[in-house]
Amino acid sequence: MKKRGIKNILKKKKAQESIGMSFSVIFSLFLIVFILVIGFIAIRAFLDFKKCGQIGNFIDDFSLEVDNAWNSQTDITNFSRVLPNDLEYVCFADLNKQLSPSSDIPKSLEIIDYISLFGKQGQNMFLYPIESSCEIPNHNIKHIDIDKITQSKNPYCFPVRDGRINLKIEKNNNERLVVIK
Repeated sequence: MKKRGIKNILKKKKAQESIGMSFSVIFSLFLIVFILVIGFIAIRAFLDFKKCGQIGNFIDDFSLEVDNAWNSQTDITNFSRVLPNDLEYVCFADLNKQLSPSSDIPKSLEIIDYISLFGKQGQNMFLYPIESSCEIPNHNIKHIDIDKITQSKNPYCFPVRDGRINLKIEKNNNERLVVIK
């Protein structure tokens, strides 16, 4: 009888060891998955930070170039910068005039709705879509001739192609303000 008792105890112990080993394997897998998820979250946060940095640099550099052109007698500058791929348009609008859709911009009505809802008096540059603008979609760029820029279309939008925006900053002799083309 004692032999049976010892065999049962040995069987129970082996069963406990196999359960214990599988628990440690499952716990290790759980830790690996947890570390991978945290890693992906961190990478995504850095990529979002990069996008917001690109937008902030674009706004600062653009304002600086406009100020430089405004301070000079005559200036023509080709301004090209990298922006996030999910930004579609950089638009200039005069909120004192009627906004009207443009046939050459497919999302013209959506852009007008967005500017009407979120635009504030004194702002003249808008990034579209708002979800891709890092919560800084509206800006006031000083020293630009918004009347002249929006003479034919209000808003006047420039497409972001392959993550790049190309603008022409121009100030002619005897003009007070800078024009964007």
